[in-house]
Amino acid sequence: SEGKGDGSSLVSSPRQHEMSQLMHEVKELKAYGMKNSTKICYLEEKLDEAHKEIYRLRERCNMLESISGPLIAKAGRSDMEIYSPDDSSLDPTEAILLLGGVDGYSESCLSSVQSYFPSRNVVKAHSSMSGIRSNASVAKSDGKIYIFGGDDGGHGWFD
Repeated sequence: SEGKGDGSSLVSSPRQHEMSQLMHEVKELKAYGMKNSTKICYLEEKLDEAHKEIYRLRERCNMLESISGPLIAKAGRSDMEIYSPDDSSLDPTEAILLLGGVDGYSESCLSSVQSYFPSRNVVKAHSSMSGIRSNASVAKSDGKIYIFGGDDGGHGWFD
């Protein structure tokens, strides 16, 4: 009878050790999971804050562009000379209208409105559109410009 008791205690001892080891590993995994969960929550919060800040900065940029008034700058120059918007030497019939588009650097859609004068290599900036737009169609009628369709920067297409 004592032999049986000793044999069963020898058998259960390695199992108890394995169980203890498994329990310890489970606790470590739970702690690791909690730590990662906390990190993920923190990063999601920071990502949300970054998205909001980007939106605020875009809105601020659009607002500043719209109130800055028309400027004229030499196209393709790094020192961007600014001229008076009353430059009478610019022929409005020669102007090529540039509306929106995609910024070649960050590939984000633009809300800019500009006139390009090829003979003088001059760009004249106008107040911006109320929203960003690329790949749109444009028509001019009775001195007014109409913009149709296009992409709003990945949020959908305009009809």
